[in-house]
Amino acid sequence: MALNKAAKIALFAPQTSKVFLTLLTIDHADLGAPLRFVNDNVDVTSNGDLYSAFPFEVILPPERADELTVGRLRIDNIDRGITSTLRSISTAPSAAIQVVLSSDPDTVQLGPLNFTWRIADYDVSTVEGDLRFEELLGEPFPGDRVTPNTFPGVF
Repeated sequence: MALNKAAKIALFAPQTSKVFLTLLTIDHADLGAPLRFVNDNVDVTSNGDLYSAFPFEVILPPERADELTVGRLRIDNIDRGITSTLRSISTAPSAAIQVVLSSDPDTVQLGPLNFTWRIADYDVSTVEGDLRFEELLGEPFPGDRVTPNTFPGVF
């Protein structure tokens, strides 16, 4: 996804008044609705979804051609509702990350980057865990065997 002109100008300028916001969506089949957060002091509406102002930190995985890398997500545990919600699910939730400009929150500058969030630890101050891309290297390729039973028109 290419950055628009306003975002490029803001990135390459020595100083700018543009503010980049990170949007985080945590979702799971067991949740009634996704949890949506923005790393800002005020709530933001982007593409019709309300993102609640909430402190969190994302460390994206580095790009390497020879291995699957792991990122990190740390959310401040100032609201005990997050911990109780995450305790209620049985498998790892998904985490989608998007970057927008505060002046134009409906235009996604980066993302969505979709991860699985493997929660490693939580305490009274933080909930944190690894961000992993979907494991595609272990999938069989090709996905089907070409036999007379599965593809009769080939034979």
